[in-house]
Amino acid sequence: MLIFFGFMALSSAVVLVSPIVKRGRDGLQGMAELVDTGVEAEGRLVRLDPVGGGGKRRARARYEFVGPAGETAVLEWVVDVVPDMEIGRSYPIVRHPQYVSRAQPGTSADLAEEHRRGAKFVQGLKRFRLGLVAFGLLLIATAAVLIATTEA
Repeated sequence: MLIFFGFMALSSAVVLVSPIVKRGRDGLQGMAELVDTGVEAEGRLVRLDPVGGGGKRRARARYEFVGPAGETAVLEWVVDVVPDMEIGRSYPIVRHPQYVSRAQPGTSADLAEEHRRGAKFVQGLKRFRLGLVAFGLLLIATAAVLIATTEA
């Protein structure tokens, strides 16, 4: 029975937590690039479509902004709806200096704070994964010791 729970803890660490850590780390790399080299721009809110349920009011926002080559670019992002959001009004956007597809709503300071929070979250997940692995190995080792002592 201990062996079963040990393998369950190990497989949970590998199957469930590892993909979340990888996705979080990948997202943070793109965000770090925007924090380091991003250019602040003004984006005009052109559309808000409500999404999801739950307790929060969230919407898919569509912003139009001027890209690096002077072209009109579009950014769609799920945002928390606040009472003073108005369609047609300008909001800050951080965009990549060369690539139109890499942009996020908010200021550089907002983006840096979100990056710090995300990095702490990913670090916590890594610790949790390590704890699951240690717990699983401990259970398997305990089961092996119990089996060895009962047979002797």
